[in-house]
Amino acid sequence: MSNGNGAQAAHSGKHLLRPAFSSPVQIISFILLVVFALLLPVFIAATGKITRRNSYEIMPEEHGAYSFVKTEIFDNEQDIDILFVGSSIQWNAIDTPQVQRGLSDAVGREARVVSFGFNFNGIDIPYVQLCDVIERKRVRMVVFSVPRLPFNDGPNATGYKFLRYGEYADTTGDLPFEYKTALFAGSVLRSPHDLLTLLRENKSKPSKYAADLGANREVMGMGRNPEKFVGFTPPAPIVPISDLLLSNATRNRFEFTNEMLPPYQNHYLNELVDLLSRNRIPLVIINVPQYNERLSPRVIERFDWATIFNSDVPLIGIAPTTLFNGLTPTEVELLHCDQYHLNKNGSEFFTQTVLPAILEVYEKYAAKSF
Repeated sequence: MSNGNGAQAAHSGKHLLRPAFSSPVQIISFILLVVFALLLPVFIAATGKITRRNSYEIMPEEHGAYSFVKTEIFDNEQDIDILFVGSSIQWNAIDTPQVQRGLSDAVGREARVVSFGFNFNGIDIPYVQLCDVIERKRVRMVVFSVPRLPFNDGPNATGYKFLRYGEYADTTGDLPFEYKTALFAGSVLRSPHDLLTLLRENKSKPSKYAADLGANREVMGMGRNPEKFVGFTPPAPIVPISDLLLSNATRNRFEFTNEMLPPYQNHYLNELVDLLSRNRIPLVIINVPQYNERLSPRVIERFDWATIFNSDVPLIGIAPTTLFNGLTPTEVELLHCDQYHLNKNGSEFFTQTVLPAILEVYEKYAAKSF
């Protein structure tokens, strides 16, 4: 009986976990390593050798047009007439070259129109991109979109690579502790890459988005399948410009969900609006209809932004049933690459429809001081 118990105890002993550390030296070494990792963002920031340019250089192209944006901000000294900035819903929807051609014809000179786009919803990244570009050149007008998709209550999913500790501290100073902690944690994750940047320069290559002025014209069919893509160029509906803009006369064509943004995103939205206001750059909101809204007879938007911002902020939008009037369900599908995003077909179609309104608000609101 006792021999059986001894064998059972010996068998159980084989499954006991070994200690994580075999000596006090290992414990101390581990603690020092953790402290070093946590303090690394502070040390790197203190060197002053990691610049905003570096933040764009370490971002992969699958996360957004960061290489194009970097070149536009840091290497191109030309001012911008219209800057489209925002997440993938707008990035996929605007055919930037088409807008540039239309604006050039309207103003009688070579206009400059570019798009700063990225994947995943968030307002912290466009805010920082606007800070970077406004510091270096003049912008006549900014066009922005706030999708109806869910927003994370915290940094953008790829923000830990882009938002570095110590940058734009005046913006983060009023953030609650939990958001500051999240931003600092992101800096910790980014720090090894910054450490490598201090040792050798980042390699950069031309952006695949440069030919389209930053636009993301997806050559993909529904389900993000390139094999399902079929070129389709239906004529855009002819809609009076006044019907494309929110006004007292068109208010009944808009449906406001009044769905609040998470506090973190709302903080950066307010910072974005304040930034443009201080620099006297007009803001225009554009509504991009999503595939899941295709049967709506009204423009579905979160808010009447002019009321929210207590400022004259034009809102451009077209009801999905008006936009897709005369198209079959299969044809509407040919304009999309998934349930939310337009593809190359849809980008050309949507832009052609709303271009007259974009040109109208540019004529009325764009800065004329340069």
